[in-house]
Amino acid sequence: NQVKKKQHLGGLDQNDAHNMDACAVQFLSLVRRINAISSFRDLYNVANQDPDQLDIKASLFAINYHKQQQGQLELPPHLDDELLPSMIRATGGDRRLWNAKEQLGEDGVDGDDSPLPSLDYAEALLTNQLGYNIYDEIVKACG
Repeated sequence: NQVKKKQHLGGLDQNDAHNMDACAVQFLSLVRRINAISSFRDLYNVANQDPDQLDIKASLFAINYHKQQQGQLELPPHLDDELLPSMIRATGGDRRLWNAKEQLGEDGVDGDDSPLPSLDYAEALLTNQLGYNIYDEIVKACG
């Protein structure tokens, strides 16, 4: 029994590598949506362009996107810790984990120790950043 357990730990699902790749794709898709870019090729091209020179000091803006810019891409604050988990929840990515108990905690996706937001919080974050009805469109497309 111990031998079988050790073999299982060395299997494909040990590090949930496909989930990390999925998070990277989700991140890039979110950046595309925020910047109104239609393809990954355009995303690459826009990121490689020099940023615009502002005619006023960047610190005068209410939100300082300029320090979080990559080329011409705008990357809003809290992209990693709020928007990305909300997109994962909206697309149902939590249902596709190989080892959900380890990644989401003992109580699952709705538990206190889950790294993903509740459905209501995810909807609020995405609506605030991307506009009305976007959450429903994402859920419908990925349902």
